[in-house]
Amino acid sequence: MVGLLRRGKASGFICHKLDRSVRNIYDWSELNRLVDQGAQIHFAHESLDLDSLSGKLSADIQAAIAAHYSRNLRDEVRKGMIGRLKQGYLPFTAPRGYLNCGAGKPKEIDPVVGPLIRKLFELYATGDYGFQQLREEMAKHGLTTSNGKMLALDTLTIILNNTFYYGVITVKRTGESYVGNHTPLITRALFMRCQDILHKRIRRRSMRFDHTFRRRIRCGTCERHLIGETQKGHIYYRCHSFGCKGVSLREETVIEALRQEMCRLAPVTQFSDFLCARLAERKAATTLDLAARRKQLTMQIDAINSRQGALVDMHLDGIIDKETFKAKAQSLVDRAADLRRLLSEAGLATLPMSDPARVIVELKDTLEMLRNCATAREARLYVDRIVSNLSVQGKKPYITYVSPLPFVVEQIKKASGGGERDQTRTFEELCRVLDL
Repeated sequence: MVGLLRRGKASGFICHKLDRSVRNIYDWSELNRLVDQGAQIHFAHESLDLDSLSGKLSADIQAAIAAHYSRNLRDEVRKGMIGRLKQGYLPFTAPRGYLNCGAGKPKEIDPVVGPLIRKLFELYATGDYGFQQLREEMAKHGLTTSNGKMLALDTLTIILNNTFYYGVITVKRTGESYVGNHTPLITRALFMRCQDILHKRIRRRSMRFDHTFRRRIRCGTCERHLIGETQKGHIYYRCHSFGCKGVSLREETVIEALRQEMCRLAPVTQFSDFLCARLAERKAATTLDLAARRKQLTMQIDAINSRQGALVDMHLDGIIDKETFKAKAQSLVDRAADLRRLLSEAGLATLPMSDPARVIVELKDTLEMLRNCATAREARLYVDRIVSNLSVQGKKPYITYVSPLPFVVEQIKKASGGGERDQTRTFEELCRVLDL
């Protein structure tokens, strides 16, 4: 409108009231300049004559009052927003992956988009995906815009830089951080890993081919990793070291060897069921301890929130400078985020398992998946979990499983035979020997 008046497209304009036309002194100065240039400005509910000195004086006074009202309103809104932030509530629209639940309520994880955002962070943290590959992969999983297109590159940057996903609310304009009252979608460690890759602190490795058992099969002679090659529609793993000619294996052969070798571990499934029941009993026995732990963590979080509120008040009162406030506030926010993660983990009422116990418990699902003709990707995942060494001599694979699976198999087999001093007769004794 001001531009049209300057170009002479209109002779003036009519406004409802003066305080509807100006919100600061700069706007009022612009209107006065238009009046001096000959524009006619009229107010429907106020008898102000801007062509006379007395009318201009009255208008100047009302414009100053309107500017003061605007400043005061801005400060009150800012105080209200800071109050919400100190309580842990985000007074803005929920980011992608969360749902708005109304004023004064924490944002909740979107049951559909939330897991996809977590998947996005996990994929990017591997270092194997650039932004273009990441947006294509997430589009396959269903993370797209409202019209079904792939996410923009800027959108990926905003998501990967948003601290809200690990439980911290950061005000971009001021750089201030607050502990969120919502459920974190990812851990702080995962977020920082993505930040390191995003800011080039960790160099992303580019791969032309991502074969299933890449860097997972070694030559039994030279101990070097076999290199995957695609020949006639099949993937072969070969050793290119001098003197190791003939060391070659097809990918299908590796998967079939895994299925056959898994049959030797079938007796462990019964022991896995026994161990799960044992862990369930111990979990029930420690419920009270977990409740006490949750109470302790909650008290620590409340104490940090109180300290953060006092720190904000000191900053607003001018007792501490902005740099000191940011440093101390960030330290409190990080500590509170760690405590909230511990509180979330304590709420799951899970018992920490030793590595041998975890291997045995996961073995049952592993066997079931491989027997049901698991895909090559699933085979690679479970090779990482339970296989300690996968080597090749000539064209024959040799598989070594992580401890204590071989020992458990031997003990279970001996239990069905004659009595020996170095064998266990019951699962209870076997748990005692393995310190589970």
